[in-house]
Amino acid sequence: EFRRVLFRSETTGLDPQHDSLLAIAAIAIEVDWPRRQLALRPGDSFDVVLRHEGVVDRANILVHGIGVGRQREGMEPAAALAAFERFAANSPLLGFHVAFDRA
Repeated sequence: EFRRVLFRSETTGLDPQHDSLLAIAAIAIEVDWPRRQLALRPGDSFDVVLRHEGVVDRANILVHGIGVGRQREGMEPAAALAAFERFAANSPLLGFHVAFDRA
């Protein structure tokens, strides 16, 4: 079996050059190539809200559901990214619209 990590990020907007990262969620997927099976591993998952202290766009909260309080109480961004790096380890990352996430 091979571990892959399916991840999703939430940001303050749609411009990766100007908007901030708000949250990262991920779940491990085990791939059994000989049997051609995939298995989600809910116990092997990651979820973090990053601290954001800037101006909060209320319309954006409706999109991602991360309220002002959760944004202000989130984890320090450098610590959150380090925690995600440890979770992902050397597993290949899978996602949707990854060009945005990569930027």
